[in-house]
Amino acid sequence: MIQIENRGGEIVSTNYWTSEYARSGLYFVSINAGTVRLLVPAAMEPTLSDMKTAKQIVLTRGIYEGRDSVEIMFDDRSDNPFVIFLEVRQFDRVWPAREDGRRCAFLIYTAKGKVWTENCHLRRIDKLPLMTPWPTA
Repeated sequence: MIQIENRGGEIVSTNYWTSEYARSGLYFVSINAGTVRLLVPAAMEPTLSDMKTAKQIVLTRGIYEGRDSVEIMFDDRSDNPFVIFLEVRQFDRVWPAREDGRRCAFLIYTAKGKVWTENCHLRRIDKLPLMTPWPTA
């Protein structure tokens, strides 16, 4: 079980870094105080450079390959944005339907601490992949 100690939206401490998830190279997402926090295991740290090119981040919940999943799209406004698909078991909780359409803080952590802060949008559809930018006004 992944344990996380929070200070509002910030992570103060977690056992994730020594967990089977981290050892297996699996991302983990924690949501607290209206903030989405992506924990990046050491094996996946090279993907940080792709994530940080994003102009917007969109989390879309739906069914991917028969599993309840979330698409995290790091939209850099290219034809091929960086995307990761996580099963909801890689989340400590998912946002309720009433929060679809909401914008919230998105923090990325490695074992060294917080490495990036951005905002994200939340939505859900029936089937993934979607890989469509967030509509702008």
